[in-house]
Amino acid sequence: MIVDIVETGKTLYENNLEPYETIVPISARLVVNKASFQFKNAEILAMTEKIQKAIAEK
Repeated sequence: MIVDIVETGKTLYENNLEPYETIVPISARLVVNKASFQFKNAEILAMTEKIQKAIAEK
């Protein structure tokens, strides 16, 4: 068996395999501590905007 840890399952399909079972659902999280958010606010917000834009283009 192959465990594919991404949502698309592309690796499975590229190898002529198909999903057998979902082990656990996964999701990504962006974690920022309070001090970093206070002192690097502009950089963090710019990064989150880029991430949101990339998701929207998907």
